[in-house]
This record gives sequence, C-alpha cells and structure tokens, in this order.
Amino acid sequence: MKWWSSILCLAILPVAAQVFAQNPGSPADPSCQYTRRIDWSDPCASMLYYAGSAHPNREVSEAKAVELKRFTDTHEMLPSVAPEASAPQLAQSSTKGAVYDAMGLLKAKKSAAAAPAVIPHVWQTAVNNATWISGPYKLCNNLWGSGKGCSMWADSYVRWAAIPNYPLDEMHVMAYPECWRGYHYAEQSAPKSGFSIKLSEIRKLKARWAMTEPMRGRHWALWDIYFAKEKSGWKGKGWCNVMLFQNWVDPTHWIPNGLVNGSQVSLGYQDAGDVKLKCAKTSAGWIDGPVITAIPDAPMPDAIFDLKELFLNLAKTGVIDYDWYLIGIEVGWEIHQGTEPLVTDYFVIDLNEENRLDKPRSPIGSVK
Repeated sequence: MKWWSSILCLAILPVAAQVFAQNPGSPADPSCQYTRRIDWSDPCASMLYYAGSAHPNREVSEAKAVELKRFTDTHEMLPSVAPEASAPQLAQSSTKGAVYDAMGLLKAKKSAAAAPAVIPHVWQTAVNNATWISGPYKLCNNLWGSGKGCSMWADSYVRWAAIPNYPLDEMHVMAYPECWRGYHYAEQSAPKSGFSIKLSEIRKLKARWAMTEPMRGRHWALWDIYFAKEKSGWKGKGWCNVMLFQNWVDPTHWIPNGLVNGSQVSLGYQDAGDVKLKCAKTSAGWIDGPVITAIPDAPMPDAIFDLKELFLNLAKTGVIDYDWYLIGIEVGWEIHQGTEPLVTDYFVIDLNEENRLDKPRSPIGSVK
C-alpha cells in the first residue's frame, strides 16, 4: 500500500466513526436509507439504530443481538440518491457519500437471507360462534345470517382481527366479531372479570380501542355496554344497552345520520374523558329497558374513553340510575360489506385499580 493510501484511510476512518456515532442511518438523516422501507416502530430497526450509535446508555441483550444480526443480514445502508447513479457519482454527491464509498457501503454486499417462518397466531377460526378465552376476556366469531363468511385471529385480547368475506352489501349486518368482558347474552357467568359492579362503586373505568380499518366496505366499530338492575347479571334481555359508535366506514351514511330520528330523545353532548359524545335515548326489541346511543362528531380509529365519567353524566340526565349494575362491555365490528382485515391494534379496559393503559405497548395503527 502506498504511503498516501494509508494517510487517506487514517483520515477517513475518524470521519466515518463520527458520522455513524451521531446518526447511523436514522429516519432523521436524509442522506441515508435502507434498501427496504423501514418501519421505525419495529424493535429491530430501533435496535439497529441504537446498537450502531453505540449509545452509552443502551445495552443489547443476547436475544436482541440475534435479532440485530438477522436484521443487518437482510438490509443494506445506501445514500438516498437516484438508483441509476454510478458509484463515483454517489461518492461525489456529499462528504458523507465519500465516506460511504470509502467504507464500501454504496452497494449491497450481502445476499438477502431467507425470510423467517411466519409465526401463527395463538387462535384462529372460521367457525360460527367459536370462542376463545384470554384472561378476563372472551373473543367470539359471531356470524349472523348465513353463519359464514368471516374468520378471526387473536394473539390475546389486546390484539385481534376479523377477516370478512362479504363482497356485496346485503343491507343488513352479516357478522359481529367481538371481544367482551363480563356477562354476555351468550354467557351467564363472568369469572375474574370484575363485573357485575354497581355504578356508584366504580372508582375508575377507562378503556382504549385502537384499530386499523380499510376505507372500503361498510362496517361500524361498536361498543355494546350493558347494565342490569340486579347484581346477578344477565336476566332475560338485559335492562339497559349503551351503544357507542367509535369508528365507521359507511357509504350509505346511515351512521351517523340514522342515529338521529323521531323516536330518539336527545341527551346532548356528554363528556367521556377527552372525548365528547352526542347521546340520545331510544328503545329496541333486544333490550328490556332504554337504549342509549353515543357517537363522536367524526370517526375515531383510536380513542381512550373515561366510561365512568360518561355513565355519571348520563345518570345526571336521569336516563340511568346510580344503583344499576354494570354487567358487561363488548367491542366488535358490525360488518355489512368488506373483504379486507379489520385489526384491533390495542384494546384494554382498566377497572378500579387496574393500570394496563399505563404499561408500554406496541405502536398503534391508524385508518388507511
């Protein structure tokens, strides 16, 4: 090696170390990208960033190191330039480009590893009314009409999905794949659910449902919340049903317009934490007492509701009573039409001393 080559290497290496120590291909660095589009919420991507930056406060466990190696085996760092540009042109595009060129990072040198095997979900079904218990919750593939056309999968009550196959709008609900906690019309017991509980005895009741829904088809993300006059739970049809429409895709506009009709008595806007809900009272054949509808002014694919505050506000209107018992809460999609997955990215209910909402969780999806 000629003497000037050694000097050039010694000059370049400190620059390269500084470049990568400051920002090794992070999403904020416009001069770098990967040959794959990276989701920076992916823990592997985060590990690569932190491990590459040699952050003094970060440690990578042995298990994560294995994931990091797999990740780096299938990704290459390249400058963000036109793909037809040649290596010399890339090297001249910026100072960092020259550093990358000197370090041999301008082209992929590793062959992509075989894709890892797909990990199956904990529970999967296409059977009508098939159920699965996850902690104090139960999931159900609740199919209406023909009793087919929708399947479900779940990893836990926190994350689950429905996959409908209804290409045509039959103008009525075809399925209501759901997850519930407490008593249910199909279940007369609620082990370890915390229900029934008198409204006046609830110290805290917050819940979050975050979902990824396609903007095609016709489907409503609906909460069904039930009250009874007695602690024993579900008797007959139940006593009071609060129907909270959180999110909807409806080309017919029945939601939200269909919730406003002559048979309803307006209860005005009621607070449920940071969310305001337009509420009304009506009646229906599936319940012995009042039906209360609640809906935000616009669809909400991700929302945290303070349900205790909502119920106390409704009690002030006289539509429900402080001595009634909350017996069950369920969420699900009423599906009229659709062929794309409806995914629950995060669902949890915090009752009294529970603090699941405060624990770290996976990134939340959004409507796409």
